[in-house]
Amino acid sequence: MRCLLLFFFVLPGFVFAQDTSSKAPELVGRVDPRVELMSLIFRLSGSDEYNQSQSMSSYGRAAEDWFGDFRIHPVVKAAQKLKADRGVGFDAVMEMALHITDTETLKEKIPFDRAPEQLDKRWELHSARDFLEKARDFVEESRFNDFVEKHSGLYE
Repeated sequence: MRCLLLFFFVLPGFVFAQDTSSKAPELVGRVDPRVELMSLIFRLSGSDEYNQSQSMSSYGRAAEDWFGDFRIHPVVKAAQKLKADRGVGFDAVMEMALHITDTETLKEKIPFDRAPEQLDKRWELHSARDFLEKARDFVEESRFNDFVEKHSGLYE
């Protein structure tokens, strides 16, 4: 009987009382070009959340030098309209970043119209796809991926 009590009540306590804090999971930070692209487009569009004073670092100035002339690009104008008409900003911008495959093809990772809807409701299906089409042109015309490559040392 003592063995059964020991087995059912005392030993499980030892299992649960083990110190699990000695091996914390390793967190690895990295720069995601998809996030950089969406942040940049909304920065160029004038969105306050992407133009805060602390964003004027040497990297911010390098981005301004490289992309500043693209403020009139159709994707930047689309971002302004999306912000004004649908409230696309903050987390909705990052949701778009996470829902595309990469910064070369900008394909939908999961189809935006797949049920249940995957993308933030502020992105309407048509406007989201139109935005990505314009973003593809922006990536090519601005040589966005060349900028990312040039700054890979900083990202590391």
